[in-house]
Amino acid sequence: MKDLKILILIMALLSSSVSVFGQEEEEEEEEEVEEVIVEAVAESAAEGIDTMKANFDGFEGDSYNFSYKNEDNEDDSIFFSLITPEALKMYNLKDKKFIGKIFEITFSFKTETEVDEDGDKQEFIKRTITALKLLN
Repeated sequence: MKDLKILILIMALLSSSVSVFGQEEEEEEEEEVEEVIVEAVAESAAEGIDTMKANFDGFEGDSYNFSYKNEDNEDDSIFFSLITPEALKMYNLKDKKFIGKIFEITFSFKTETEVDEDGDKQEFIKRTITALKLLN
C-alpha cells in the first residue's frame, strides 16, 4: 500500500512537470511568433515612397545629389544612388545643364542592414528615383 502511494505521488509529480515543460515550449513559440511580427512591422516601416522638391546639385561618383530646406528650414542634402530607366529617360541628370534646376522628385526608399568587417550591423537607406518633374 505504501509502495502504491509512492508510485501515485511520483506519477503526479511527473505529470505536473510534463505540463510545465509543455507550457514553457508554448510560451517560447509565442515569443518567437511575436519577434517575427515585430521584425516584419519594423521592415515594412522602413520602406516606402516619398515625394519632395529639391535643387539638383549634380552627379558625383555614383550618386545624384540634391539640396533642399529641411523641416527646420535649414539647408540639407539628399543623395540617390539609383534611378529607374523611366525617370532617367525623362531627364538625363548626368547632363550638367540640369545643375541648379529645381525638381519634384518621387522616390522609393528602403532601410537595409549590412554587417561590417567587425561583425557590427550598419543600417543605411537605399533611395531610388522613380519619377522627376522639372519645376523651373
